[in-house]
Amino acid sequence: MTGLRLGLISLPLCVVSLPGYILYYTLDKNMPIDDWVMESISGDRLTHQVMDLNLDTVYYFRIQAKNAKGVGPLSDPIHFRTNKGTG
Repeated sequence: MTGLRLGLISLPLCVVSLPGYILYYTLDKNMPIDDWVMESISGDRLTHQVMDLNLDTVYYFRIQAKNAKGVGPLSDPIHFRTNKGTG
């Protein structure tokens, strides 16, 4: 098992702060979004660490902003491969 630290984009100061984000990730980008793993992230966080990932595995990630009026559109998927590990 391994972890992955994601950096969120920095927003200009003129942008109203968001209450949070929803991070989704999966091994299969074609699965319905309801079947992806979901983690809530506080709006004041600029990084987030996803834990308990498998070694040498491709994960797909999407993110969605949320505020008092609801959630925004989902980002396009991006992918990362975790490290192969040592040994």
